[in-house]
Amino acid sequence: MVDKKKQAILKAAEESFLKFGYKKTNLSDVAKSVGVSKRTVYQYFPAKEILLKKAVENVKAEISSELKSVLKSRGNSAKKLFAIGEILGRRFQKMTDLFMEDIKTNLPEVWSDIENFRRDFIFKNITRLLEQGKREGMVIKKPTAILIAVIVASIEAVVHPEFIVNNSISAHEALETTLHIVISGILTARGRKVFKQIKKVKR
Repeated sequence: MVDKKKQAILKAAEESFLKFGYKKTNLSDVAKSVGVSKRTVYQYFPAKEILLKKAVENVKAEISSELKSVLKSRGNSAKKLFAIGEILGRRFQKMTDLFMEDIKTNLPEVWSDIENFRRDFIFKNITRLLEQGKREGMVIKKPTAILIAVIVASIEAVVHPEFIVNNSISAHEALETTLHIVISGILTARGRKVFKQIKKVKR
């Protein structure tokens, strides 16, 4: 049975962490936004760090579910790539530079967990999507291992706290631009045409 109060606290904490970062998130404010006492928050989550880790786990589970749903759906590879970009874009719109820098600096093990999740998901799931794209003539016929390595390396280099802060760009802009460049590079002329048509219809 789902504990609605616990889930409400997790969701409120997630929003606060993403907006204000770890250090500036106030659990009294989190409790107030849910309509419970700070003591109730601590009954569920004995420490702020535990609450953050649970919130991150929650977000990972949600993203994983959304992306797997896209990958299992019917449709060509270009359509799926666009849908994945939309899902990640919505998520990153909520993530501030402060959150990324704060987590990497103060809780490096949590940041490492996020990076491992991102890397593992790409290796395990995007591989099949690229193979589908090759069969459809929409993804260039280059070694999949190299394509995956390029995708992972590009995202890790750009969607990174230091790069974002040093270049004064948002996490959302960093991800959106990186995905645009990478996807354009791995698609064939036919794939780019289909992708562009999908993008035009959706927007």
